[in-house]
Amino acid sequence: MDKRELRAGIYYRLHRLWPWLAKPGVRRGFRMLGWTSLVSWLLFVALVLVLRYVVLPSVGDYQAEIEQAASNAVGQPVKIGKISARWSGLNPDLVLDQVTIEDKQGLPAFSLQQVESVLSWQSLVRLRPILSLLAFDGAVLHVRRDANGKITLAGVDAEGESDPALAEWLLEQPHVRVRNATIVWDDRLRKAAPLVLEDLQFGLDNRGRRHRFGLSAAPPSALAASIDIRGEIKGDVGEALEQLAGKIFVELDYADLAAWQQWVDYPIHLPQGRGALRVWGDLADGGGKLTADVALEDLRVRFGRKLPELDLSSMRGRIEASYKGKERVVIGRKIELQTLDGIRVAPTDFQLAWKQADNEHNVGSASATFLDLAILGRLAAYLPLDAQTRQLLSQHQPEGRIAELRTSWELANEKLARYALKASFTNLGMQPGGYFPGASGLAGTLDLNEKLVRFHWMLGNPAFPCPPFFLNRQPILTNSRPALRGKRRKVAWRSNWSVCNSKGLARRGVPMALIFTPAMARE
Repeated sequence: MDKRELRAGIYYRLHRLWPWLAKPGVRRGFRMLGWTSLVSWLLFVALVLVLRYVVLPSVGDYQAEIEQAASNAVGQPVKIGKISARWSGLNPDLVLDQVTIEDKQGLPAFSLQQVESVLSWQSLVRLRPILSLLAFDGAVLHVRRDANGKITLAGVDAEGESDPALAEWLLEQPHVRVRNATIVWDDRLRKAAPLVLEDLQFGLDNRGRRHRFGLSAAPPSALAASIDIRGEIKGDVGEALEQLAGKIFVELDYADLAAWQQWVDYPIHLPQGRGALRVWGDLADGGGKLTADVALEDLRVRFGRKLPELDLSSMRGRIEASYKGKERVVIGRKIELQTLDGIRVAPTDFQLAWKQADNEHNVGSASATFLDLAILGRLAAYLPLDAQTRQLLSQHQPEGRIAELRTSWELANEKLARYALKASFTNLGMQPGGYFPGASGLAGTLDLNEKLVRFHWMLGNPAFPCPPFFLNRQPILTNSRPALRGKRRKVAWRSNWSVCNSKGLARRGVPMALIFTPAMARE
């Protein structure tokens, strides 16, 4: 296409605008717009020249006034070693060196080697200071907890209501940086040595309602490796949690869990242990999900004062937790542990979910891929169980393996209204005692709910030792119709089982189905 064709095409499409543009009012409007743009440009150039050659070179002469204004804004005495100005492209750059904020006792509570603020020209449009870059170099922040439990941050009381204006202003700045900072935690209540976090790097990028951040810090090498935190949040200050959305990632390659007890209270006794952690999560649509990969080694833990210590050589797995509304879900994947005395829990998956439908109804479910009752029974000695449960486990000594366990329940007015359970088992057994019969070598499946019980097994070499109160000491499964009577109400059970000691059922691998239906027994 040559110039003539292009000119003809443009004229053909815009020729209807010429009569409108030729009107006197339109021409005056374009003329005023042009003059306004020219005057604005000239004013902007004049402002830049005044800042460059008049204001910024003499900014150091106003150091006392700047210190007083900063002290009034912060509420604490502020000292500035030196003030200088320079240019970052077309943006004025104000640099403050050796800035110190003192507490009420006159001690340094917060010090900065340098503060750099690059002014953005958006300030003229928004009519408030907007910085293209706000950077803090070499910050040293002192956080103290007094003997009475009061926490102060840079000499300022951390308790009580905080002013959201500062947070809102920071979230308006496009780029905020903290470089080579140090945080000192002085806990006088615990009388612990000061905890120093060095080489702290922090970055915050804001764009409207989207805020991206990253943080890394180096604790003392004897305590932990460097910690890395990154994330993104979509929302504004003051919004409810269910209205926010975002992501987070936390990585800690090594930590001495026992050494951190100088500054952190654990709910359990933990004299030894080290581990690593990697966490990531999402927050959206009024819900959230958090996933953690955990690896622990050489762990000694005690869950109660009168319980023995559990020595774990290793514990690994992935734990997921999520919520949405009134629903909560906890999932474990490939959870495994090994103790020093030979107890090993094979990699197991489990899931626990519960939901509060209303104030009177609760619904829940649980599942597990694999459970070894003998292993769990050995671990029970280290767990904070009540005396009755501990006695029953010691008396009956359950054993066997349960696979593909599925259970659900519903509570109405704190009473069990509905329940269901499905599972398969192998080598299941328990010792007789009290009203409980014994068994060993059982393998099969179990399916029960509040209306029906289905019990199906493959007979190998099962045994059914009777509890002492059976005088005839005969096997408990016969062709009679036993009546099991509870303490609260009398219930009879009808069954379709056959004689257990029948020669035809003694062969290995013969399936037998036992179906029970509850019926009210007559007085």
